[in-house]
Amino acid sequence: MSRAILQALKQRKTAAVKGKNLLKKKRDAMFARFRSIQAEIRQAKLDMSPIVKSASWALTEAQFSAGDISGRVISSIASSCPDQPHSFLKTSTENLAGVMLPKFELISDNEGISSIVSSVAITGGSQRLKSAQKAYNKALVHLVHIASLQSCYLALNDVIRITSKRVNALEYVVIPKLEESIKEVETELEEQEREEFFRLKKVKDKKQRDDALAGQMELLQEELKRTKALADEIDKVEVQVGMKKAESVEEEEEEEEEEVVF
Repeated sequence: MSRAILQALKQRKTAAVKGKNLLKKKRDAMFARFRSIQAEIRQAKLDMSPIVKSASWALTEAQFSAGDISGRVISSIASSCPDQPHSFLKTSTENLAGVMLPKFELISDNEGISSIVSSVAITGGSQRLKSAQKAYNKALVHLVHIASLQSCYLALNDVIRITSKRVNALEYVVIPKLEESIKEVETELEEQEREEFFRLKKVKDKKQRDDALAGQMELLQEELKRTKALADEIDKVEVQVGMKKAESVEEEEEEEEEEVVF
């Protein structure tokens, strides 16, 4: 283990924490939009019932005034423009925190529809047919609006679930594992530092002992030199004393020989 590994783990932890915080902000933004769409869907579905009832009642009134108009409507549409629809969906997307939400919009050819209604209502009940057409067009617009909200709701639900899984994985799996790894590396590095400190201390103590022993050896050598020098001096003195004694003995012998001669 080294400091580089510890630094890399800390950088990974910082990146994981930052990513978790960003994902939480993204999830919160999507939750707010999710709740808003949920409320809009609830209200739109509540509003849908009276709109459909009104359209059905308008159709009933038109049929009462003009009779059975189903066949005439079909033939009029087929003869007016068989290859071109009078109403179609326009799709677009809304970007919410990087998530593309689908949106639908109903585009209607009002002139073409009015001409069809006019051709059908020749026999009578023109006003009733126009009211029914407007009521059903309103119902269709509202239905497309509900479908658009429902599609956004489902898309957001999937993205929120995936984002929540990622946040939980970072918060409860990835970050704790990184923290545990960092703790293990720090513990091992501390142990290595203690071992290095103990080794340096032992080396220092050994050096101090070696230096003390070397100093003692130098003192012993100096003492040995002084002792040797003293011993040499003693030997010289003994030699001189011996020589003096020998001279004295010779002088005494010479004096004795002279006395004997005389």
